[in-house]
Amino acid sequence: MRKGKIMILAVLVMGIILGMVPMNADAGAPTGRFSVGAQSAFPVFGLSGKYFFNDKFGGQLILGAFGDLRIYGGRVLYKIREEENYDLYGALLVGQWSYNYEEVYWDPDWWGWRTRTGTESVLGFSLDGGIEYFFPGLPELGFSAEIGIASVGLREYNWSTVVFGVGIHYYF
Repeated sequence: MRKGKIMILAVLVMGIILGMVPMNADAGAPTGRFSVGAQSAFPVFGLSGKYFFNDKFGGQLILGAFGDLRIYGGRVLYKIREEENYDLYGALLVGQWSYNYEEVYWDPDWWGWRTRTGTESVLGFSLDGGIEYFFPGLPELGFSAEIGIASVGLREYNWSTVVFGVGIHYYF
């Protein structure tokens, strides 16, 4: 029941965002194919770089090194619809997710509790859809909002769920 409520909320939020986008603004799309910026997909955020190979297909590298959970990965981007001041896109992410942990365990040789630290790392996937908006008068700066489905099998961060993300990129 909880996942159903989250999905309804996600659809409503994306509807509100899409409803706020003016359809005839004179912003223009960015002329550059390369961009740098920041990308967030809950619960990870970090640096990002995009490159569009042609009008439809691009790639994105993400270095999500801030916070407890990290991702080092890449996405294939596909522009579903390109308008004057926004792009609708889909993305497939494949990345290496990792985190450092500390656990308490019983050590029979010591007859007591001990702690140990370690790093867990697994391959994770997500399938996302979103919108990147370019403001009038500042077409090189793109703001994006997205929603998707992710699957990551870490012991502490094990999920297959709906994810939300935002980003900001400057195009050269």
